[in-house]
Amino acid sequence: MSVSIVVATPALAQSPKMAVIKTPHQAKIYARAQMASWNWNQGQWVCLHKLWQHESNWNSKSWNKQAVSQIRGGKRVRLHAGGIPQILGLNPRLGVREQVNRGFMYIQARYSTPCRAWAFWERHKWY
Repeated sequence: MSVSIVVATPALAQSPKMAVIKTPHQAKIYARAQMASWNWNQGQWVCLHKLWQHESNWNSKSWNKQAVSQIRGGKRVRLHAGGIPQILGLNPRLGVREQVNRGFMYIQARYSTPCRAWAFWERHKWY
């Protein structure tokens, strides 16, 4: 019986054929491989790593249990932050790639860089 092991490297992380990402280590590899496509350098990686380490420990199934209320469709609903980037309302059942991509979109739109998001987090303990 032969067993194949696929090791995820940054080059493989960019490939849509990479095996399903399940571990925090694999999530970090994928996120790091995507940094260049957002024009973010190694220094930005350090900030992103700290930010998401504090938010979820890079656990894609992480839930922030601190409830936040919001009005939706005339009803008050309780939302929880979930997933790696802990974005309000993000469902941890989404795949890791989608969580990372949405996290990147949020950071880009609100702070422009992970280091600016981290600086905000250091002052407020949220971003």
